[in-house]
Amino acid sequence: MNKVALIVFGLVIFLVSGFFVLKSRNFSAMRDGLMISTQEPTIKSNVIIEEDKNRQSDEVAHGYQPYSEAIFNVAKDKTRILLFHAAWCPTCQSADRDITSKTGSIPESLVIFRTDYDSETILKQKYGITYQHTFVQVNSNGDAVNKWYGGDLDQIIKQTI
Repeated sequence: MNKVALIVFGLVIFLVSGFFVLKSRNFSAMRDGLMISTQEPTIKSNVIIEEDKNRQSDEVAHGYQPYSEAIFNVAKDKTRILLFHAAWCPTCQSADRDITSKTGSIPESLVIFRTDYDSETILKQKYGITYQHTFVQVNSNGDAVNKWYGGDLDQIIKQTI
């Protein structure tokens, strides 16, 4: 019986030590693999983000574009309009089509930012927005100076210039 107990004890020790050796090797390999795979995309992502920021900042001369806080801040020397747009809103879709089809008519001094009514909760709170298809004219300090509901590009231009 002592021989059987010794053999079982030896097998248990062998299996346990083998498990820990394999586990530590797999952990090291996984850790090394993760370090390589997470570092490279992070570096690439930062480069892409920086290139996009520079590219987008240069494009802020005028026009109609999705809201971005960075671009919005760069354009503070221009007349800035926020359009609180909802994809499910037919009036918003109509305004979007009108503005998009007439982007060449947007004055150089005007930038219209299309914000997502459903996800831009901080902006909605800041400007007291309770209804999609709301337009807000914002001054260089970021304060609302004019707010109205509905309209097209011609109305935006009349309201702001």
